[in-house]
Amino acid sequence: MNEIRLKEVCGAEVRSRVNAKKLYGLVDSTTASVDMNGVVFISRSVADELCNLSDAFPALQFINMAEDVELMLTIVRKGRSARRVLKPRFHKSVTINCTNMDDLREALVSH
Repeated sequence: MNEIRLKEVCGAEVRSRVNAKKLYGLVDSTTASVDMNGVVFISRSVADELCNLSDAFPALQFINMAEDVELMLTIVRKGRSARRVLKPRFHKSVTINCTNMDDLREALVSH
């Protein structure tokens, strides 16, 4: 069983997506788990990279997660599975033809 200890690779607080991407060079099809023991914080972007890694290697398990780390990973996973609904924003658009600075000044003052 091949296991990677995240704390040894990235430290106890993994804040940067770049640090999480270090795992890509270490994980392969023989890697069974990433041991998260001692990791006390991961950022949202790191959690997203861990989800990407999990998608690339479905058999990979993350073990020994601190409660806060597990919560961040859960939040990101739920966000990735939820469909995003974007609300349209309507803005009034006005086109004004200005031939000189006086015209521009007048247009900016009046609108």
